[in-house]
Amino acid sequence: STQRALGQRCGAALAELRSENIHAHIMDDKPLLDDLVNLIRLDEESILDSLRARFDRDLPYTLCGQICVSVNPFKWLPLYTDERVKEYAAADNPFSELPPHLYAIAHAAHRRLVAALEAGTPPSQSVLVSGESGAGKTEATKIMLRYLAAVNSVHTTSFSTRMFGAAAAAPADGTLSGLTERVLRSSPVLESFGNAQTLRNHNSSRFGKWCSLHFGADAKISSGVIQSYLLEQSRIVSAPSGERNYHIFYYMLAGMPEPLRSQLYLYDSPADYAYLR
Repeated sequence: STQRALGQRCGAALAELRSENIHAHIMDDKPLLDDLVNLIRLDEESILDSLRARFDRDLPYTLCGQICVSVNPFKWLPLYTDERVKEYAAADNPFSELPPHLYAIAHAAHRRLVAALEAGTPPSQSVLVSGESGAGKTEATKIMLRYLAAVNSVHTTSFSTRMFGAAAAAPADGTLSGLTERVLRSSPVLESFGNAQTLRNHNSSRFGKWCSLHFGADAKISSGVIQSYLLEQSRIVSAPSGERNYHIFYYMLAGMPEPLRSQLYLYDSPADYAYLR
């Protein structure tokens, strides 16, 4: 009985030692693990260590299956060049062929949408971007929109030729690409009504946003809609200590011409308003 108990303790100690060795080996190899699914020891510590190791090497994206985990690097990295867009657009399956990237998510949504259009089935696709304040949700959305705008102009010609003939594939006059560009450029203006400086983020979105791109039967972007909801209305009259009201009030006072400001009986400094101090 004593020998059996001793053997069990030794066996447990050996198993724990092997587990620690495996864990250490995984942590040594973590920069190579593009997909968290491939972790042998899948727990919170291993996941966070793997994300940190990639973050320290300016690799902000990590896959978990077909979910892209993005860690805000708080700096602009050379990951969004025209060459990188072409690389992902040309890939059959960027999840397995290329490093983790938001482009892979946008690529999958666009590829499935086009395939559904060709098959005559409902083509709707959606991408959910979630995270806490400062996680980079707004920038992630813009990055994917820019990718879709870029691949739309490249893809449209070949798709239109297959579906509608050579005449339909004539070069566009720039109107459609201009539409997507207007959606992107309008974001700072629209965000000014729902973004504010907080203790954690100088440009924090205090509302939910639904951004919709509509594609026609020829796979061209035909329209775009940005709809906001769940606005943090209490901030308008009572911003938390150390934080600010919505950007639009400060923009208005800073950019409004003096004649118009006088006509509207407005002061010229935010400090003159209790709601904006």
